[in-house]
Amino acid sequence: MFNINQLTKQLKARAGEIQPPSGHEMSIRDLYEADQKRRRRSTHLKPVLLKVVLGLALFVVIAGFNRYIWFQISDHRMSLQYVQMNTRMDDEELSSKIHRDLKEVEAELEVGESAIVYLPELAKLYTMDKKQALVVVTNPFIITDFSKWETILARNTAKYKLPPARSTGLYFVGGKEESPFGGFIPLEWRKLLPELEKESEKMNGKAVWRKQVDKPANQPRIFTTIYHNEREDQVYVSMQFIDQKTDFKIATSNLENEEINIDGVKAHYFNTQPFFFSDSNRVQEIQWLETFEDYTLLYSIGSISPTLTKEELLRIAHQLK
Repeated sequence: MFNINQLTKQLKARAGEIQPPSGHEMSIRDLYEADQKRRRRSTHLKPVLLKVVLGLALFVVIAGFNRYIWFQISDHRMSLQYVQMNTRMDDEELSSKIHRDLKEVEAELEVGESAIVYLPELAKLYTMDKKQALVVVTNPFIITDFSKWETILARNTAKYKLPPARSTGLYFVGGKEESPFGGFIPLEWRKLLPELEKESEKMNGKAVWRKQVDKPANQPRIFTTIYHNEREDQVYVSMQFIDQKTDFKIATSNLENEEINIDGVKAHYFNTQPFFFSDSNRVQEIQWLETFEDYTLLYSIGSISPTLTKEELLRIAHQLK
């Protein structure tokens, strides 16, 4: 006869012998967090264009370092996170050497060409992610006819702002369809890292590079207008056009940051030194977002001039029309 009491007793005894594997709580937590990330991506980030940019703070593609989110500029369409890193580029002499290396590469380029440069000094500094040693150098087309440049801007966005010449004392020098410094590094260019690293070793640790004639796909749409004032200080106004969900992460160190207000809009003032993209080894910049129905503009107004003051830069930002 079937004895249910006896079967129940046997099953309980067998169940008591079963123990979960070591670390099961951690495994369950990892599975839960992975599921939550997947759900967030599926509900909030469709479509997502993750752009890795090289700009004010020099380095991108953060991996393997101690870091934390320092501050964030964002709207419903884009998020720009500045991430503070423990590994720091704080040697001004080294920064100046890197700048000279980049200028030598630029001198070898024809107008409209770009190059990806491997800098062994950065590879030594960022040993956990040597992709940080790759930098883009360009010799861009510069449009010196202001009416032609305005036509290009109007073709891309009807609501752009530029500083008025009379009240700011600035005069137009040129415009270019790229960021003020550096450039976009697509995935296919990063694949050159092992090859460039070996070549640099054979050349006793010198900087090496490859010319890149074709523009990368999905290149960010950036428009930079360059001005001079009466002292010949250079001032740039850069606008990046963003029309889909986009996340940026920019790793930085040695950057002075102050939150400010530009006509009711939250903005940030930066002062970065050393900065190997400039002759002065420094850059100061004001950055904010302007959000429209179908797109967002990321504004950056800055200068590499050692004589232009923060107050002058703020005045120019407030007078954009």
